[in-house]
Amino acid sequence: VIPAGETNATAIVASIDDGLIEGDETVTLTVAAGTGYTIGANRTATVRIQDDDQPAVSSDRILFLDDFETDTSFNWRVTFGANNLMDGAPQDYDATFAYDYGADGIPPAPHSSGGTTRGLKLRVNKNDPTPNGSAGVNLYPSGDVAPIFFSSDYALQFEMYLSYGGVSTTEHALCGLNHSGTLTNRVTQSPDPNNSTAGGDGIWAAMVTDASDLIDYGIYAVTNSTSLPTLLVERSASTLAGVFSTPPFGAAGSPANNADASGPRIWVEVELKQVGDTVRLTIDNTQILQVTNPTSFTNGVIMLGMNDQFNSIGSDNNYVIFDNVRVIGLGPAGPAPPNITGAQLAGGNVQIDFAGAGNDVASAFAVESSPEVATGYATETGATVQQTGPGSFRAVLPVNGPIRFYRIRR
Repeated sequence: VIPAGETNATAIVASIDDGLIEGDETVTLTVAAGTGYTIGANRTATVRIQDDDQPAVSSDRILFLDDFETDTSFNWRVTFGANNLMDGAPQDYDATFAYDYGADGIPPAPHSSGGTTRGLKLRVNKNDPTPNGSAGVNLYPSGDVAPIFFSSDYALQFEMYLSYGGVSTTEHALCGLNHSGTLTNRVTQSPDPNNSTAGGDGIWAAMVTDASDLIDYGIYAVTNSTSLPTLLVERSASTLAGVFSTPPFGAAGSPANNADASGPRIWVEVELKQVGDTVRLTIDNTQILQVTNPTSFTNGVIMLGMNDQFNSIGSDNNYVIFDNVRVIGLGPAGPAPPNITGAQLAGGNVQIDFAGAGNDVASAFAVESSPEVATGYATETGATVQQTGPGSFRAVLPVNGPIRFYRIRR
């Protein structure tokens, strides 16, 4: 009921039998005819309930994971570039690992377990007093001595909290695939006297903060070591105003939060995926951009970043927080894990029967044991594994201690 004199009202719609993967749904509200009031020309409104649930991913598909619950800065390489960096300007960026965004009133990211609120916060071009400050920062995961490379079909996934402070504060969050892990990838809309954005690598996407219609969404690539980034495909935020509506988002068409306004603080789930030579950017299960990769960069390192394409210094409230960053393998599924079908003592030995794939051989398996159910498993070197039939196997090993837990490893 809309009380007399009111021009708007809030209707709360509760979902029923909400499935994990069910596609988008709609709700239509219509002002019914009655006495004592006049119905305007627009009596009906339809809103979309977006299905942003993600299917479960088996652990063997997760190739990389960082939830930033602790300071993992030693596992990441940071590169920085600016229009004025060659003139001796400082490296004007902030990269804060294990940042407690909960202290800022931001709720836990969707995939954070136990309600934890720590992530990776990036800001760029906030402290540079010199001209030509357009800048970008890239972060690449690295191992002990080298970057971590990914190839074939895979997806970079993460939760993103994008923030901007008021108007005229256009910046872009970045994510990329197939990089070397040593260069800085960014673009600039301001004069660049040093041609400093040339010579990047990989293929990467940019997502706007404030829906400014200044290349709001784009996928870029660099074709050689001396060329500027090429904009492969772009999209205006105005085409996504119905997806990222305001409220709850700060600017219609952008998945960002206006730090200067009240209201809910919204995370989005982002995926940049490579399948064959097709690269696709999706946000909350909505396809934003898709392009055929025209470059030779088909494998490499993932990238996270932030880019201020303009020389002017924006609001301190312009930043991005990444959480629960993961790389998911999308290739053909591997064989199913072995399934123990029986275990017994036989003549001082432990006998374990288990099932594998029909084309498995006995040498594909090993027996591990531990005195504790959760930890401490080690290979039983005295175990023998024999095939008893197609896809059927038996492991035999001496009894080892009064209490022992066993598992079969492929």
